[in-house]
Amino acid sequence: MILDFQMNHLTTVEMIEPTLWRVVARSDDNLFSGEVLLDVKLPVLDIRHARLNVKNDILGLTPDLSLAEGKLIGVRVGPGMTKIVRGVVGGQEGSERMAELVLEAMEMLVN
Repeated sequence: MILDFQMNHLTTVEMIEPTLWRVVARSDDNLFSGEVLLDVKLPVLDIRHARLNVKNDILGLTPDLSLAEGKLIGVRVGPGMTKIVRGVVGGQEGSERMAELVLEAMEMLVN
Protein backbone atom coordinates (compact mmCIF):
# COMPACT_ATOMS: atom_id res chain seq x y z
CA MET A 1 0.00 0.00 0.00
CA ILE A 2 1.33 3.42 -0.95
CA LEU A 3 0.22 6.40 1.08
CA ASP A 4 0.34 9.81 -0.60
CA PHE A 5 0.10 12.92 1.57
CA GLN A 6 1.09 16.41 0.49
CA MET A 7 1.12 19.64 2.48
CA ASN A 8 1.79 23.20 1.33
CA HIS A 9 1.94 26.50 3.24
CA LEU A 10 2.22 29.92 1.61
CA THR A 11 2.13 33.35 3.23
CA THR A 12 2.37 36.58 1.25
CA VAL A 13 2.51 40.21 2.36
CA GLU A 14 1.76 43.06 -0.03
CA MET A 15 1.30 46.81 0.30
CA ILE A 16 -2.14 47.92 -0.94
CA GLU A 17 -1.73 51.58 0.06
CA PRO A 18 1.17 53.35 1.80
CA THR A 19 -0.41 52.63 5.21
CA LEU A 20 -2.41 49.46 4.43
CA TRP A 21 -0.90 45.98 4.08
CA ARG A 22 -2.60 42.74 3.04
CA VAL A 23 -1.41 39.41 4.43
CA VAL A 24 -2.65 36.16 2.88
CA ALA A 25 -1.79 32.80 4.46
CA ARG A 26 -2.81 29.52 2.86
CA SER A 27 -2.53 25.96 4.06
CA ASP A 28 -3.38 23.02 1.81
CA ASP A 29 -3.08 19.29 2.27
CA ASN A 30 -5.06 16.21 1.26
CA LEU A 31 -7.59 16.62 4.09
CA PHE A 32 -7.80 20.38 4.69
CA SER A 33 -7.50 23.61 2.74
CA GLY A 34 -7.83 27.02 4.41
CA GLU A 35 -7.01 30.66 3.74
CA VAL A 36 -6.66 33.70 5.98
CA LEU A 37 -6.75 37.25 4.59
CA LEU A 38 -5.91 40.18 6.87
CA ASP A 39 -5.76 43.88 6.00
CA VAL A 40 -3.60 45.66 8.56
CA LYS A 41 -3.34 49.44 8.99
CA LEU A 42 0.02 51.03 9.76
CA PRO A 43 1.49 52.46 11.97
CA VAL A 44 -0.84 51.16 14.70
CA LEU A 45 -0.83 47.62 13.23
CA ASP A 46 -4.50 46.90 13.85
CA ILE A 47 -6.61 44.59 11.71
CA ARG A 48 -9.11 46.46 9.54
CA HIS A 49 -10.51 43.49 7.57
CA ALA A 50 -10.35 39.74 8.17
CA ARG A 51 -11.54 36.78 6.14
CA LEU A 52 -11.24 33.16 7.27
CA ASN A 53 -12.07 30.79 4.44
CA VAL A 54 -12.11 27.00 4.78
CA LYS A 55 -12.13 25.67 1.23
CA ASN A 56 -11.95 21.96 1.99
CA ASP A 57 -12.40 20.07 5.26
CA ILE A 58 -12.81 16.37 4.54
CA LEU A 59 -13.07 15.42 8.22
CA GLY A 60 -15.59 18.20 8.97
CA LEU A 61 -13.77 19.43 12.07
CA THR A 62 -13.87 23.17 11.35
CA PRO A 63 -17.00 25.05 12.52
CA ASP A 64 -18.38 28.25 10.97
CA LEU A 65 -15.85 31.00 11.72
CA SER A 66 -17.86 34.00 10.46
CA LEU A 67 -18.28 35.39 14.00
CA ALA A 68 -14.55 35.06 14.62
CA GLU A 69 -13.85 37.18 11.50
CA GLY A 70 -15.72 40.10 13.03
CA LYS A 71 -14.01 39.72 16.40
CA LEU A 72 -10.56 39.92 14.76
CA ILE A 73 -11.23 43.44 13.48
CA GLY A 74 -9.41 45.89 15.74
CA VAL A 75 -6.97 43.33 17.14
CA ARG A 76 -3.47 44.80 17.26
CA VAL A 77 -0.54 42.90 15.79
CA GLY A 78 1.85 42.87 18.73
CA PRO A 79 1.98 41.85 22.38
CA GLY A 80 -1.02 39.79 23.46
CA MET A 81 -2.08 38.78 19.96
CA THR A 82 -1.46 35.07 20.55
CA LYS A 83 -3.84 34.88 23.52
CA ILE A 84 -6.52 36.92 21.72
CA VAL A 85 -6.36 34.91 18.49
CA ARG A 86 -6.41 31.56 20.29
CA GLY A 87 -9.42 32.73 22.30
CA VAL A 88 -11.33 34.12 19.31
CA VAL A 89 -10.48 31.66 16.52
CA GLY A 90 -9.24 28.59 18.41
CA GLY A 91 -10.52 26.72 21.43
CA GLN A 92 -13.39 24.27 21.69
CA GLU A 93 -15.76 26.46 19.68
CA GLY A 94 -13.25 27.19 16.92
CA SER A 95 -10.37 25.73 14.96
CA GLU A 96 -6.82 25.51 16.28
CA ARG A 97 -5.55 24.99 12.76
CA MET A 98 -7.11 28.25 11.54
CA ALA A 99 -5.87 30.05 14.69
CA GLU A 100 -2.32 28.96 13.87
CA LEU A 101 -2.78 30.20 10.30
CA VAL A 102 -3.95 33.61 11.58
CA LEU A 103 -0.94 33.82 13.90
CA GLU A 104 1.39 32.85 11.07
CA ALA A 105 -0.05 35.68 8.96
CA MET A 106 0.36 38.19 11.80
CA GLU A 107 3.92 37.11 12.54
CA MET A 108 4.87 37.33 8.86
CA LEU A 109 3.78 40.98 8.82
CA VAL A 110 6.03 41.75 11.74
CA ASN A 111 8.99 39.97 10.11
